Amino acid sequence: EERVVARRDAALQIFYDDADGDALILNKWFTVQALADLPDVLDRVKTLVDHPEFTLSNPNRCRSLISAFSTNTAHFHFEDGDGYKFLSDMIAKV
Repeated sequence: EERVVARRDAALQIFYDDADGDALILNKWFTVQALADLPDVLDRVKTLVDHPEFTLSNPNRCRSLISAFSTNTAHFHFEDGDGYKFLSDMIAKV
């Protein structure tokens, strides 16, 4: 498990580094994480909201993370309702 996590995190870091600031590629970098089938994906998305490359003032960047997470059916609609609360909080901030 630890090796898988380490390899996943390394791959995401390579993805980010290779983007070299390209907005379209960074949007994909945010999206791939928002759509991940991981038990802690909502926590990861919440952390990404504070990433220096993320801003709610850019509609494409907002879509790439927030909207993408809302299509992550298994995690967005989790029975605890945290996905809904997160989305409503983000809408209020926009």
